[in-house]
Amino acid sequence: MRKVELGTLALASVLAAGSAVVGHELVPGFLHPYRAPMSTRRLARVDAMLERVHATREGFDVRAQDGVVLRGWKIRAAAPNGDWVILLHGQGDNRAGMSGFAQFLLPAATAW
Repeated sequence: MRKVELGTLALASVLAAGSAVVGHELVPGFLHPYRAPMSTRRLARVDAMLERVHATREGFDVRAQDGVVLRGWKIRAAAPNGDWVILLHGQGDNRAGMSGFAQFLLPAATAW
């Protein structure tokens, strides 16, 4: 009977320690997800795409009520038709991550 109690206690200890290790390794990723940095390589790819579709980008900043600075781009088609599209990236991405959608939508915002 004593061996069963010791075995149960040992199993519970191993499970508790394993849970602590797994929680320590995984939880920060859920609470603080990876953020894709704005690299010069990603920026160069965006600029190359904009050149292909004859569009330009202009940076702008907005300060939120809590003081956080939000940065974005205004992208203009070569001959804009007046339509607007607002693209918002996900939590871990940045402006460059939406360039594929911009490339798809820019021809529709051009008055040809």
